[in-house]
Amino acid sequence: MSGHPKYQEYSSDSDEEDRKKRKRRNKKINIDLPKEIFVLDNPDKHFHEKYEPNQSPIRFPHPFRCCILGQVNKGKSLMALNIILARQAKHPKFEELYIIHGCNSSEEYDALEPTSISGDIPSYEEFDKSKPKLLIIDDYDYTNIDKDSKMRLSELLRFGSTHCNMSIIILHQSWFRIPKMIKDYCNVFIIYKPIDLDELHNIGRRIGLNKYCIDYLFEKHITGPTDNLVMNEIIGAPFKYAKNIYEKIDFDPKEVTKIMKSREKMKKKNQKGNQNHQKNSSDDSSLQEDDDSQSS
Repeated sequence: MSGHPKYQEYSSDSDEEDRKKRKRRNKKINIDLPKEIFVLDNPDKHFHEKYEPNQSPIRFPHPFRCCILGQVNKGKSLMALNIILARQAKHPKFEELYIIHGCNSSEEYDALEPTSISGDIPSYEEFDKSKPKLLIIDDYDYTNIDKDSKMRLSELLRFGSTHCNMSIIILHQSWFRIPKMIKDYCNVFIIYKPIDLDELHNIGRRIGLNKYCIDYLFEKHITGPTDNLVMNEIIGAPFKYAKNIYEKIDFDPKEVTKIMKSREKMKKKNQKGNQNHQKNSSDDSSLQEDDDSQSS
């Protein structure tokens, strides 16, 4: 006979067992899950705190990221010291304090006996995550920050704080000279009134206030030379907006916007009326001069 020989296929016992195992693995399992989000513990965040009833507004739950902005001699460092003292007044306290300062010879934090003082942005890997700590970055020159330092700062803000048991306070004189990452990742802002209205309106947009609302707050409430506006985004905060930490500010953004827009419109109308009046007065003066010249 011609053609290819036919071979009979045989299956061993082991092959049959493998098929049975695959069949068992492919069996569908139906589980009825509740229609809600499960709350699961994160081992990296077991140290996170929450606001307790009647907790002082200045004792921000750890870990927080606070940005304090204001011109020279407004009281930024004094505010930072008050936040630290409120924290150290009762347990749990910060066990370590790290200072990053633009001025290497500064002594303003020496009384706190800091763990270290440096002029360089550290890596989150340098810290012991088992100890609650505070990192202060004061008057650092971000305009000349190198690529590696910028990456380390980003890591500290993005996950170093929440995963490595670290609160951060950043102090600076200008909103426009701090990196966007600071504006994005901080959850507490303490703002002293800047000279530049454009800077104030830019700050307002970041903290959820249009130009009418931020103008209103600094015109109506934040009136003293060392007064500040606090915006607290921490969950459970006793209030979102405050004057000098402790004085709650209540206002209706929609109503304030309506009133301020109306006032702005009236102001423009009055300015236009004054300009027209000045123009008419100028025209009348010119006509009078012409009449006088013709008479003579």
